[in-house]
Amino acid sequence: MQARGLGSVVRRVAGSPLLDILLALSLAGYAGLDAFRTSDWPEPRWASAGLAVTSACFLAVRRISPLVSFVGALGALAVVYVAFGHYEAGASVLIGLVAAYSVGAYGRNLPFALAVLAGFAATTGLGQPAA
Repeated sequence: MQARGLGSVVRRVAGSPLLDILLALSLAGYAGLDAFRTSDWPEPRWASAGLAVTSACFLAVRRISPLVSFVGALGALAVVYVAFGHYEAGASVLIGLVAAYSVGAYGRNLPFALAVLAGFAATTGLGQPAA
């Protein structure tokens, strides 16, 4: 009897927007610290950290408005590429994966999401010198 009650609590918490907010804040903290404490993000560190935190904060609405979350998260990461240059940060990968999963699982306009993804992929090479 008690196990069934616990299962309903787990389902209620898992479907709660509070979980999305906690996920966004956790990733924002990780991204901000990652940008300041490692050399994975480009200079100026304060700007990269601000954009990384902004990107993670868009994940707070990932189930309510998955397309806005996806566009906002990838858009903020794209600004880092275009404005400051290339980076290889684990935080950005986690943010991108959560945003992509969310738009795929909860979104309704997948062709637009794929167009946004293609635009993001195109920006990753803009700050790179020609080989």
